[in-house]
Formats: sequence, structure tokens, C-alpha cells
Amino acid sequence: MMEKKSKFGFTLIELLVVISIIAVLIGVLVPSISKMRIIAKNLQQKAQFRTISSGLEAFSNENDNIYPSSEDENANGVYGAHKLTAALLGRDLFGYTPDGNMMPGEYYSNDLNERKEYLDKDKFLMVNPIQIYDNSCNLAGDDSTQNIVDYYPVISDLFYQKKIAVQKFDFLTRQWQEKFVQTGTPILYFCAYPTEKFVDNTALIGSAPLPAIDYTDCDRWIYDWHDNEGFFDLATVKTYGLTTEEYHVYDDFHRGVDVGKAEFYKNIINYNIPTYLTPMNKNSYILMSAGADGIFGTKDDVCNF
Repeated sequence: MMEKKSKFGFTLIELLVVISIIAVLIGVLVPSISKMRIIAKNLQQKAQFRTISSGLEAFSNENDNIYPSSEDENANGVYGAHKLTAALLGRDLFGYTPDGNMMPGEYYSNDLNERKEYLDKDKFLMVNPIQIYDNSCNLAGDDSTQNIVDYYPVISDLFYQKKIAVQKFDFLTRQWQEKFVQTGTPILYFCAYPTEKFVDNTALIGSAPLPAIDYTDCDRWIYDWHDNEGFFDLATVKTYGLTTEEYHVYDDFHRGVDVGKAEFYKNIINYNIPTYLTPMNKNSYILMSAGADGIFGTKDDVCNF
């Protein structure tokens, strides 16, 4: 007798239909999952900023109600991102001292009782520029010898851009050890100069286009683009040194003189005040992360305003 064929098998068409439905569902869900991950990272980054802000407030309370300076020291490759770490953790990560020790090569006191830490360094990733860029980036901390007096780290954001091999400093042995970590883009810090004007042009904004602003005359503004110019002029962490590099919106070096600078000032204006031009956080400071794309000046940037 002939065996009866099973009535419970799937035909080829049925299998293709099921596979197609699954593919459609995956296509719908994957972008949503990616967006949720970015939203979660944004929340984590804002929480990190709140922790940094608490450290800055503690620093201010103990230093005559003044926030750490972010003024660039271009000749030494020192910028606001560097000074944020130096003020909250010390340039060698053993604590801040009143004399500052802001320049590479300056020695700290060996008496750790004189040092003050305003952040828990175990909760942050601090890396030297050489660890995320290379020896030619012209930033403080790009000394390949990694001498402790030349150490000048910056705080990485939480949007990890690439995996790198770093020389991690062991605080107990005071020796360098190689370790693989995921690193993000440096967090930039701008301290306000409250005694300065944002711009000289105080014309009403209203519903009209912004009045013409001379963005080249920024040294007397409340915030100074130059304070982190050295980071803006580098390609992104994920593309630096590759054949095809991706640059920041705030970059003047590659995009053209004053082009990036103009975008920076436009993006920090407080548009909730319609009567005159003023920046966000005009009496304190700005913290800035490049966001998930690693590019400063795009819509996904995370700031403390």
C-alpha cells in the first residue's frame, strides 16, 4: 500500500510567506531598537553631565564661587576639555591643587593631603589625546612617552566610537599597563565670562531673521569658541587618520574661516528670550558631547541645556 503524505508539512510558498513576514518585522523593529539605544545613551550622558555639574558646583563653592577657567592655552595645546579634568581630578588624576598645575611638565605636590578630587574617577573614562587620535594632533597629552608630568587626559563621553589599545595608568604602582577599552569623543567644557556681552548687536529678534552678527569678533563674548578650537579642528574620533575623514560642523580649519565658529554661536543662543541675543547658561558653563554620530554641531549633540 502507498503511504499517505503528511497533512502537517509546509509548502515552499508558505515557508516563503513566513520568512517574508519575519523579515518585515525585523526591518520594523531594528530601527526602533537602535533609536531606543540612542535614547538610553542620551539619558546616560545627561546623567554623567549632572555628576560633572555637581563636581563643578563643589569646586566653585570651595574656590570663591568661581568655576574653573576654560580659556585655551593654544601654544601648549591646552583647551577647555583638558582644564575640566585638571580642575575636577587633577592633571595627573591625583587631585586638584590651588596652584592649578595646568601646563604639561609642571610638577604637583607629592603631599596628597593637599589635593582635592571633585569626581569619582572610577566612574569616568579618562584618556590622553594620543590614545584616541595620534602623536600629531598637537594637543596637550599627546606625548608618546606618557611621562606623568606630561599626562593631560580628557573625559570621554558615553557614545563609544571605537575600540583602542591604551596605556592605562595604574594608580597604585604608578606604572602604565596596556588595556583595550571602548572610547568616545572628548567632553568639551566652556566656562562663561559673565562680565562680557554675548554680542554687541542687541537688536530685537522677534519673528524676523537673526540680525547680522560679526562672528569673527568673539573674544569679548560670554563664551569663546576658541576655548576648544583644537578639538573642533580634528576629524572625528572614529575617522581620524583614515583615508576618508569626517569633520565637525564647528570646524573652521577644514570648512573655512569662521564657518564653524558661526555655527557654534548660532547653536548656543537662547531663543526663548526674544528681546536680545544671549547664550544658554550665560552665568555658568556649557558641557558638550558630540552625541551618537561623534560630530560636534549636529542635532544629536548632548549639552547641559
